[in-house]
Amino acid sequence: DILMTSDGDYYDVLNAGTSLPETSGYINRGTLISYLGRFNYIFDDRYFLTVTFRRDGSSKVKKENRWGNFPSVSVAWRLSNEKFMKPLTGWLNDFKIRASHGTLGSMNIGYYDYLPVINTNLTATFGKD
Repeated sequence: DILMTSDGDYYDVLNAGTSLPETSGYINRGTLISYLGRFNYIFDDRYFLTVTFRRDGSSKVKKENRWGNFPSVSVAWRLSNEKFMKPLTGWLNDFKIRASHGTLGSMNIGYYDYLPVINTNLTATFGKD
């Protein structure tokens, strides 16, 4: 069983209740900062452009890769404002087609996973049959 207590931006993890006669624990501390910007342009209430840029920095990643950039772009066309769509406005009052493309990122990694690990819990048994 693992007992996890939380106080703010870090976790204390205590390996309590195990069958081992000793106990141990560790602290995980992480920081995330994000910047977000968006630009919208609309022409003639028919053509739409949206450009978004997000920049994330995380302490979960080694310093060389700590920052990630995630741009995206979206274009749309409101067909319901076109002259050829006027006969359909009785039952179709707003019709828009949109396409977008962007870059995603994931923070689904463990704390300090980029660091090498040395196991100090080595045991050896001598004289047992």
